[in-house]
Formats: sequence, structure tokens, C-alpha cells
Amino acid sequence: MLLKKTVCEEVEAMLNQHPDIVESAVLPVQDTKKGEVVKASR
Repeated sequence: MLLKKTVCEEVEAMLNQHPDIVESAVLPVQDTKKGEVVKASR
């Protein structure tokens, strides 16, 4: 779980550096082909 949380936090931090994004949320989501992928919302 720690790895998943770290990856999500890293992606979220990168997204939040964009000037047009005020806040984002990144979560792990189950994927039938890859197991899990990250999904982002702003």
C-alpha cells in the first residue's frame, strides 16, 4: 500500500505544479489488463 500511496502522491504533486490546476486528486484504480492504474481528477 505504501508504494501505491507514494506513486499517487508523486503524480498529484506534479499535476499541482501546473499553473491551471489549483488542486487535484489521484487514486489507484483496478484495471483488468494492468492490475492497477492511476486516475486523476482536478
